[in-house]
Amino acid sequence: MSKAEFQKSIEPLIPGLIAYFNLADAKRRNCHLGHEVVDAEIDEFGRALSASADLVMRIEGSSWLALYKIGSESSIESFLKAAYQEQPFTVGWKAHGQRNGESIEKEETVKSSIVLAYRCMYAPVESTDSIAKLMDALTNEYVGLPIQIAIPFANRSSFERRGWQCVTSYPSKAPTCPFCSECKFNCFDGDGSVFSGFGECKKCSAIVEIRSVEYVR
Repeated sequence: MSKAEFQKSIEPLIPGLIAYFNLADAKRRNCHLGHEVVDAEIDEFGRALSASADLVMRIEGSSWLALYKIGSESSIESFLKAAYQEQPFTVGWKAHGQRNGESIEKEETVKSSIVLAYRCMYAPVESTDSIAKLMDALTNEYVGLPIQIAIPFANRSSFERRGWQCVTSYPSKAPTCPFCSECKFNCFDGDGSVFSGFGECKKCSAIVEIRSVEYVR
């Protein structure tokens, strides 16, 4: 469903509340858990949202627009609360080094948590003339807002905007060479993971591959 189709579908249902939902830090969840896990989370959230609201449209992969009845603020808050999940998570890095025919591995991990949370902002819509403008405003104004709070669009400036990570903690030590503990490399490649790289140690010239270590406990 396109925005135009969503707008046409909700016109007979207004007045109502248009709510925007966004899976917070989705890219990091993909890096750690993989696309299959995150895609399943997105599908599950979409089904739950469809049961909660009068009409729902998924946009941008991990974002949704939904229409609720006027006075449904508490229902939106309850839905957000039910969608929240926090799992114990071990995360860190492993470095595999090779130098002069010798191989050494070094690993650093911490016990952490990985959080499934959403951002939400909503606004009342009372006329068909304001639907398109309001949808665009909601989808452009959510960045940096607090998670797990249904924020009235009119009050958005009252909330502090800041970055948020779905992983609560990482190892304090950056990946280092298994041979000499140097943390600077001439990098050749990486796969885009949180901890990823392949290159030459600047101090001892060992060839080092760095990989992420992560598993839900």
